[in-house]
Amino acid sequence: MKSAEEGKLRSMTVRIPEELHRALKVKAAEQGKTMSVVVERLIKAFLQAPDPQRLFEFNLK
Repeated sequence: MKSAEEGKLRSMTVRIPEELHRALKVKAAEQGKTMSVVVERLIKAFLQAPDPQRLFEFNLK
């Protein structure tokens, strides 16, 4: 069920390593969220960040 805030939804395909997908699925489930909700919130955070380039400075492995 879609909320009034969501409006029309679009889908997209994102290719990520299998182990990253698995970890995201587990972490999202632990938080009681879907992977879609987690990714949507991360995209919104990126778009609203004062300096989005800084998000790429983290040494993520």
